[in-house]
Amino acid sequence: MVAPNVKAETMRLMDRRAALEAEMDAIIAALSAPGGPGITGGLVDAEGFPRSDIDIPAVIAQRRKLAELRNDHKDITNKIEKNLEVLHSTKLSRNEQSIPRSSGKSVITAHLKSVIVVPWWKHIPCFRFWPTLRFKNSYLATTII
Repeated sequence: MVAPNVKAETMRLMDRRAALEAEMDAIIAALSAPGGPGITGGLVDAEGFPRSDIDIPAVIAQRRKLAELRNDHKDITNKIEKNLEVLHSTKLSRNEQSIPRSSGKSVITAHLKSVIVVPWWKHIPCFRFWPTLRFKNSYLATTII
């Protein structure tokens, strides 16, 4: 069964993402400290010389590390999203198999008493007064349960 492995992997990825977020927060806090250059601040003074109050190679390394962490965070988030889709699709397919179908009808229509098809603009009060905005052959199915 694939679901426990996917679930365990998803939980591991979520823990990894939380660790990345904590590391990114620490780097942002260090760069944004009073007197610091910030995340995107300049590394040179008004005359174009390197700032003497900061360690420029360390700031460049922190910014590069932050960019790498952001890329890793995006990749991990995409993997988590895909795993959640797989988990929910397997759960949905198991639930569909366990629901009995009555008289050959689909699960949705088996419980409906009737379906009335009406023009979509009948549901919006303002369109009843604007006949020029009505579109030909545009209908909306309204269900009565």
